[in-house]
Amino acid sequence: MIMKKAIKALIWSLVGQIGSSGISTIFILVFARFMPPAEFGVFAAGAMVTNLASMLAGLGLATALVQQKQFDTTTISTAFWLATAAAAVFAVAAVALAGPIALLFQDPRIHGIMLPLAITMIVSNGTAILTTVLRRDLDLRALSLRAFVVNLAAGLIATPLVMTGHGAAALVTQSVANAVLSLIATIVLLGWRVRLRFDRDAAKEMLQYSIPVMKSDFLNIANLESPKLFIGVLLGSDALGLYSMANRLLNLLLQVFGTPLSSVAFPLLSEVYRNEPKQVGKLYIRILKLTAVTILPVFLVFSSFGVDIVTLFFGPNWEGAGFLSVWMSLSGILLVLGYVNGATIMAIGYPQQRYRYILAGVLVGTILLAAMTPLGLAWVGVALLLRALFTEVLLTRGVLRLLGMAFPNAVSSLMPQAIAGIALVTTAVAVQLEFTGASALFSVAFGGTAALGSYVVSTWILDRGVFAQLSCLFRKQVAE
Repeated sequence: MIMKKAIKALIWSLVGQIGSSGISTIFILVFARFMPPAEFGVFAAGAMVTNLASMLAGLGLATALVQQKQFDTTTISTAFWLATAAAAVFAVAAVALAGPIALLFQDPRIHGIMLPLAITMIVSNGTAILTTVLRRDLDLRALSLRAFVVNLAAGLIATPLVMTGHGAAALVTQSVANAVLSLIATIVLLGWRVRLRFDRDAAKEMLQYSIPVMKSDFLNIANLESPKLFIGVLLGSDALGLYSMANRLLNLLLQVFGTPLSSVAFPLLSEVYRNEPKQVGKLYIRILKLTAVTILPVFLVFSSFGVDIVTLFFGPNWEGAGFLSVWMSLSGILLVLGYVNGATIMAIGYPQQRYRYILAGVLVGTILLAAMTPLGLAWVGVALLLRALFTEVLLTRGVLRLLGMAFPNAVSSLMPQAIAGIALVTTAVAVQLEFTGASALFSVAFGGTAALGSYVVSTWILDRGVFAQLSCLFRKQVAE
């Protein structure tokens, strides 16, 4: 019953992410044709600051609400007022620091966008608390529909501003509209669940769990946002804009293929741990295997043909983002693994352990970025890949240790997918060498199809049973 519920949630989450991300992609394509990289760079600098502040302001309460046993109106209200108050404090701090931040990035335009982005942060934190009602119940159908409608509306609001030359201000408008409409849609779905109540005991209990979660989540966001600081300061707004586009493409892949997995894995693993804790290890390996089968080929294809994909859809001005996306797509595979590891370690009640592993990754990543960013954007991609490799190997070992499982056994269970991945990359390279000078459209269409075909055939030969598992799971879901 639990697995059926999880598969249903995963399907709806996947459908929703494909729909909403498809909408976002269309708008990005339009925006990239009308805006130079520097405008994306300005927005990226301001968003970096508010994203970091927002993660701190959330206090990890949204995750804590999903995991804990007690869940009622008083608990929701307590978490909402805590998160909103913290967000207001950090919003004031972000606005106060707008001047120094603009000076650091040597671009005064950043100063003007900090206030609306700070307001967005307050609204988004409140929405995140209310959304836990749907996440806890694995009601991802409602979340998916909400995301689709909100992304469409926010994009339509921003598009006229983009086309009339408002640049970064148009991206800010899109962000604000998305946050406000998400809150309104959530209230429509759930009603207003918040009351003028505050339970100190409930707050204390949640914070004991949520603060380590918040620290880990903050480090994760710092990992994702820190390249913007190094690039913006050392390489300038144009380079930051190219990185911002490559990062958007990576986030698009993560939203479609990683976020649905994370949305289902954490509540599912939490429920299994509460009822049958000895089964968590088996479920963890099963999730890893299914993740590798479905997600690995997508990221490998994007890495193999990243330059052609970006040039084809965004134009020659964005070729630098294509070179960077080659490395970032490889790191994306490890980031998806991190979603599974993070969901598992939090579900079994060890958020502090996750924090320590991620902290080690942040320290190593900072050193790598400081050393490699001055060499150029391509080296930033290499630094991100090395950082992700270090962090996720460390975290995977830690998760397996907590589950009482051996690292070699877990790795061996994924060998068929690893070999199939090598076959995919080999096919992609062979196609590119054979058809050197071919158009980007031909390279992406023919090369991508051939590479994916080699992956499917290799997996079928090496691990035919995994297709049977996927088929069985989805047949059961359709039958319902």
